[in-house]
Amino acid sequence: MARIRSIVAVIAVLALPGLAALTGLMLAPAAPPPNVPSVVRIGESNTPRPATSAPPTTRTTSAPPQLPPPPPVDDSDDGDDGPDGADDDDG
Repeated sequence: MARIRSIVAVIAVLALPGLAALTGLMLAPAAPPPNVPSVVRIGESNTPRPATSAPPTTRTTSAPPQLPPPPPVDDSDDGDDGPDGADDDDG
């Protein structure tokens, strides 16, 4: 009798989540398909282009601003004290 109960419990544990998901799908309202254009082209936009009478401004090419040099790296805590970058403790 205990074996039958354990088998029924295993079946219930496996079947209940599936039945709950199936019930949720059946109760959900059918949503209409989204209204989107059937053809999508790269670079195409649905928004209209802005109407401007002036030509677009062009930037003159100039040298980018000089950045300051990066700060020095503090490597006092990396553990390699030897001149070749190897630990002296390695042996």
